[in-house]
Amino acid sequence: MPILAVSVNHRTAPVEVREALAFDPGQARRFLAEEAAGLPERILLSTCNRTELYAVTPNGDPGVLLDLLEKARPGVELDAPGRAERYRDDEAVRHLLRVACGLESMVLGEAQILGQVKEAGELAAAAGAAGVLLRRALEVAARTAKKARTSTAIGEGAVSVASAAVELARRIYGDLSDRIALVVGAGETGRLVARHLRAAGIGRMLLANRTLGRAREVATEVKAEPRGLCGVPPALREADIVVCSTASETPILTEDEVRAAMRARKDRMLLLLDIAVPRDVDPAASRIASVFLHDIDALRDIVDANLELRRKAVPRVEALVEEAVRGYAAWRRGLSVVPTIKALRARFEEIREAELKANLKRVPPEAREAAERLTRSLVKRLLHTPSERLRKAGGEAEGAALSAPLREIFDLPEEPGE
Repeated sequence: MPILAVSVNHRTAPVEVREALAFDPGQARRFLAEEAAGLPERILLSTCNRTELYAVTPNGDPGVLLDLLEKARPGVELDAPGRAERYRDDEAVRHLLRVACGLESMVLGEAQILGQVKEAGELAAAAGAAGVLLRRALEVAARTAKKARTSTAIGEGAVSVASAAVELARRIYGDLSDRIALVVGAGETGRLVARHLRAAGIGRMLLANRTLGRAREVATEVKAEPRGLCGVPPALREADIVVCSTASETPILTEDEVRAAMRARKDRMLLLLDIAVPRDVDPAASRIASVFLHDIDALRDIVDANLELRRKAVPRVEALVEEAVRGYAAWRRGLSVVPTIKALRARFEEIREAELKANLKRVPPEAREAAERLTRSLVKRLLHTPSERLRKAGGEAEGAALSAPLREIFDLPEEPGE
């Protein structure tokens, strides 16, 4: 049966379509167990940038999968030209591997997608929807993505301004576990910065916002200490890293405030990262001794350099994907000889049991267990080389040519469907 896949993603559909088509984990599990139950094998991957359905089914038309998605999400039209990408067999497996490696992501090489692919496999398993072909494809995807990340630069460096700010802090300070960070602004960017700082192992974090309630909300999420904006100048005296990302029309940190803080710090180094537009920190603060001020343009230079590094890694990752696709195809072809191998082993086991039973009375009782082990071991050794060579021939598309004569020579039962 063919492997089919359809993908509605950030390249093919606007955000409103992707939002309408998205499935949360509970919805995905119900879809796999109910609407898509007629597919012998199926996996649903749904993220903010893509919804993809993979299936093994006798029907070779990927349009069947789109029909199921439309039925589950009434009002979402997927038949518009270019709205959905369609894949079959090797192309479907290749696409899954490219997704897992981050080659299809909006942000090249993003790491989160591999975890989402694994979660999709777990959901399919929980719904009883993952069969041998798709389980193997997921295993190959995970191995390939891991190899890509360990042997290439596809996941190297920060590729967002928020992560670049933290990367720069680590370049300057190294270990952040004994450092104090002050994040000014509790909007989406400030929240992301705080998450990255927490993931980087920051020792202590303060989070300031114009609205104290919002500061407390985000601070609880990222394990920080909330402050109002009035608490920023005093916090400058103790923080090693300050990241500003408010929506203020005027600077919230003046040269005088920074200079006063540096006197209290006895000129201990201060890293100021201003990622706000308009800028939150008076540029004149860069003239103060031991103050290192970087604005959003400097951080974007880091992002651009890291993206270029990732782009250069793409050909190597694509080569890993192609190697894995060939390996998967060979494994799948090898499945064609498995029934013959099983039938051959069953026939030898049948003969072994019959001969042992016929001659068991000649064997002393104390030696019968040893005779059982000996004959089992003998059959196993006799069949090992033929089985391995048959598997190898199956992987090279020669299995059928060998299976037929073996079945005739050993009078093996016909395969189902013959």
